[in-house]
Amino acid sequence: MLRKELTDNQAELRKKLTDNQAELQRQLASWQAAVQNSISKELKTLTLAMTEESRKQIETAHRRSDQLLTTLQQKIECCESSLQEQRQKLAAFENRFDAYAKACDCKQEALSHQMKKLDKYEETSAELRQLLSGSGENIRDIQQHLQIVRSDLRYNSQYSLDSRRSADEAVWASIFHDTIVNSSWLTNRSFAPGRWAIGYSYLYMLYQALEKARPKRILDLGLGISSKIIAQYAAENPEVEHLVVETNPSWIEYYKREFTLPPNTQLILLEENDVQLEGAATRMYRDFARVTGGRKFDLISVDAPVTQNCTKYARIDILDSVPECLEESFVLLFDDYQFTPIMNTVEQVKKKLTDRNVEFNSSVYRAKKDMAIIASKSWEYLVSL
Repeated sequence: MLRKELTDNQAELRKKLTDNQAELQRQLASWQAAVQNSISKELKTLTLAMTEESRKQIETAHRRSDQLLTTLQQKIECCESSLQEQRQKLAAFENRFDAYAKACDCKQEALSHQMKKLDKYEETSAELRQLLSGSGENIRDIQQHLQIVRSDLRYNSQYSLDSRRSADEAVWASIFHDTIVNSSWLTNRSFAPGRWAIGYSYLYMLYQALEKARPKRILDLGLGISSKIIAQYAAENPEVEHLVVETNPSWIEYYKREFTLPPNTQLILLEENDVQLEGAATRMYRDFARVTGGRKFDLISVDAPVTQNCTKYARIDILDSVPECLEESFVLLFDDYQFTPIMNTVEQVKKKLTDRNVEFNSSVYRAKKDMAIIASKSWEYLVSL
């Protein structure tokens, strides 16, 4: 009986142990499931966190890649542009090279042609030397004959030039006399132009300047025919101031005996000086500034001092006074323009006017003696009469 109870208790214990074991297993399975579920959640959360960080890193990497690609594309475009520019330069260089090559070919062809001509000349020269080798006497005769021909040509050329100038002088004489035929103030017409005196072209332009421009203050360098015309104009117009500069006292006395000067014509006696201008000898009036100082002229006639021994410039007296000595409207007349020193002086006067922004026109009238005229813009018609 005791054994039975022990057996029953053992069975009951086994049953409880089995039940407890089953319960423990269920609890263990439940805990295992819970732990796995928790672990899965934690893993999922961790996975999500890791995925977001990776996504950000990937996006950052994409952006950097895009930036690098853009920079690379820009560099590629820059390189292509530079390459295109180099291609254009190369093409231009090739064009220039082709043109240069063609030019060289042309020059080479021309040089070859010249060399052929030179060879031909040398052959001809050799033939001539051979022909003339025994003709020394004939050569001397030919040379003498050539000298005679050259001398005749120079004489005929000078004679032709003198003839042309004489013909021009005759034409100007006719024009001058036709112009003054009805003049109301030029009554004394006994003129002897030429040689040291002014010519007919100068007479004509001087008369036209007086008649058309009606100047009021006149400077007359050199007592002569010009003074005779201007003095008659001044006598007709008492308001005119006429200054005449002369260096020869005996000539002044002779002139006064032959011709009566009006009260408004003033004679000024000045000596001449030998001076240097730009290393060249010339002549000018001594103390000329006292004539032009403080005065303004609308007509200046330049026919003195003499041009002897003047190598580069002549009659330079007004150079230091222009344009201060000129009215707004003015005319300048220069005799003996056929001489280089007079030409140079006229050019210097024009340069000074240009440097001071004074507008003017100029012209040259040619005959036995040439004359030059410079007129202000307001009197420009005088250079075309």
